[in-house]
Amino acid sequence: MNSFLELGIHVDETKVGNQKIPCPKCSPDRKNREDPCLSVNVDEDVYNCHHCGWKGSIKNKNENGNNGSLKSKISNIYDYKDENEKLLYQSVRFIPKSFRQRHPDCNGGWIWNLENVRRVPFRLPALIASTGPVYIPGGEKDVETLVKHGLTATTNAGGEGNWKPEFNGFFRGRDVVVFEDNDEKGRKHGLVVSESLHGIANRIKIIRFEELPQGGDVSDYLQSHSREELLAKVKSESLFEGSYVGHFGEEVKLEAPVTQNEKSVEDRWPKPQLLNMELLTVQPLPFEILPEPFLPWIKDVSHRMQCPPDFVAVAAITLVGSIIGTRCGIHPKQCDDWLVMPNLWGGAVGLPSTLKTPSLNEALKPLMRLEVEAKKNFDAESEQHEIDLMESQARKEALKADMSKAAKGKASKSMETIKKEMLELEELEKPVMTRYKSNDATIEKLSELLNENPNGLLLFRDELVGLLAGWEKPGRESDRAFFLEAWNGDGSHTTDRIGRGTIFTEHLCLSLFGGIQPSKLTKYLIQSMNGLENDGLIQRLQLLVYPDEVKNWTLVDIAPDREARERAFSIIERLTLMDFTKYGAVLRGSERFPCLRFSDEAQAHFNEWLTELEIEKLRVDDHPVVLEHLGKYRSLMPTLALIDHLINVADGSPAGPVSLQSAQRASAWCEYLESHMRRVYGLVTDVDQQAAAILAEKIQSGKLTNGFTIRDVQRKGWHLLNSRELAQAACDELVDAGWLRVEHPVKDGPGRTALPIHHINPKVKNMQEA
Repeated sequence: MNSFLELGIHVDETKVGNQKIPCPKCSPDRKNREDPCLSVNVDEDVYNCHHCGWKGSIKNKNENGNNGSLKSKISNIYDYKDENEKLLYQSVRFIPKSFRQRHPDCNGGWIWNLENVRRVPFRLPALIASTGPVYIPGGEKDVETLVKHGLTATTNAGGEGNWKPEFNGFFRGRDVVVFEDNDEKGRKHGLVVSESLHGIANRIKIIRFEELPQGGDVSDYLQSHSREELLAKVKSESLFEGSYVGHFGEEVKLEAPVTQNEKSVEDRWPKPQLLNMELLTVQPLPFEILPEPFLPWIKDVSHRMQCPPDFVAVAAITLVGSIIGTRCGIHPKQCDDWLVMPNLWGGAVGLPSTLKTPSLNEALKPLMRLEVEAKKNFDAESEQHEIDLMESQARKEALKADMSKAAKGKASKSMETIKKEMLELEELEKPVMTRYKSNDATIEKLSELLNENPNGLLLFRDELVGLLAGWEKPGRESDRAFFLEAWNGDGSHTTDRIGRGTIFTEHLCLSLFGGIQPSKLTKYLIQSMNGLENDGLIQRLQLLVYPDEVKNWTLVDIAPDREARERAFSIIERLTLMDFTKYGAVLRGSERFPCLRFSDEAQAHFNEWLTELEIEKLRVDDHPVVLEHLGKYRSLMPTLALIDHLINVADGSPAGPVSLQSAQRASAWCEYLESHMRRVYGLVTDVDQQAAAILAEKIQSGKLTNGFTIRDVQRKGWHLLNSRELAQAACDELVDAGWLRVEHPVKDGPGRTALPIHHINPKVKNMQEA
């Protein structure tokens, strides 16, 4: 027997097999650790440090340094590739028999460890491409033997004790045959692999070769037996039903597997519960709450486009509120000076398939017509302005010439007369184009536009959440404050900027409307509602609707109802020209805006409605954000009543105080909008169930493989599942519902404990098919 002492290796040379001792080449702090890293096999006279890479053989007097360059002879190299045939690492077999793993570096060389390298089963691409049973022997040599016999086979690098839980997903629903080497390590490894795949693979069998000598394996068996004899041996074996719960390194019970009639692993799972993935119920748009002059137009657009009428209705009401703007408000109480302006904020929530954008554009066509007409007037005024400017300039030049002559005593006019005429020249004002809406503008530009259009503007965004989310960014605090002030409609604003000077906006009145995708709205609501700076911004979207999609879609190809459209468009055009003081609005001494009040009957209805809101709705145990939103209805109801009343007045109804019919329609609007508001906030008030529903959909669509972890879910970046907390909550919900089972790996040795593994109930697939 060769001595190891000359290398500083103090080993008991009377013992057989591998021994673990401190490595003399490692640093002193490593030598003192309780987990020795040098493996020495006295029988084969070899040593190998798993930390520093020191390796060699006494028998052949070869030794490698810490750089890991191997002087012993390589007998085989086994490539481990990912799903796309990319080489991840290699398992290298040496003579005398030993194994090491290495992975490519960036310079064409090798790094002799697998730190931070993804582990996969051997011959993974072939495993994925196959459909039949999978055979798992103890090593790569046996895999290649089985492949030569036409069988699909795989294994893991490093031999016994190195099967990884992340391998399990590749075997979901497959029939698996585990071949054990005929020794204690082989039997133990076979049980570990089988238990790891238990509940994931469809059926599992363990095959032992007790007729072979100690250490014999499937390759030895096939030297004296045919492929058919091996398959007959597999067929005669009973199914593995589970007999081991533990982890690598524990003592295990090496008993024969339980013999039962063959049955699918699916039978061992409970029936998964159905998840409530439906949105809260909403009230369909009651057509009787719409202003009668708009009703035929809104019905026609909705029918021709096969879209929810809600989208057209709320966009049209918001449009009219922006047209009225600061030209007429309402005092909701009979004597109090509480003032409400008719500018509104709202949004249409729906998937792209619901035709949000086309329907909203149809509702906003009256504004496009108004802006086209305003552009024509502006161009004509600009033309005239240029001529007037030329005339004024000529007069100035003539007076300058007269002044020069007068200074020389040669003018026909006195200097005083010339000065007087010079002062009497009027300063021509530059024409301003009337604006009704904007799609995107800075607050400085909006301030300028509102100065030029003091009645107010509509800010329309095709995707509204992008605008709202932009106000949350650092450095945009002033934007947020500006819009919050503009929501009231009766304020003013001063903007000071270097280079732009000071802009004073006397009438800060903005209407806001746009389309919203449910997923983006949910993400925004989670961030804003859970933040510390919740200032009620989202609650200001009073006209927020999230209707059901149109059912029983039919192809409609008919001409528009031009009479209905022209009636609605004409009313909107008249509203832009109306002096509301001639229709009952009153402008008292110190007040800035003309205002209407309710009629006596309408006032009684409003008082009753407001009392119910304050006592019954706002005093119940409801979600805080719902109560905050309902609180904004105090101003919503009188606003809708004012808009409804003025639409009817523009259509020829009697002028005067806001009518009872308009007040009743407005309170019905609030009831309708409340159901939509609750659906919207329902997206996030029970966010765990929403996240679970999304995860369930991903599982059913095959976007998660069996044996996934919380980190696997989080890294996908899916909506509501991109944080660890929500991903964990979703998995917990599905575990409770019988969709998943959790396997908690036990820590084996130093290092971090592996993440829990989630196994998918195979009955979920049948639910989808059903």
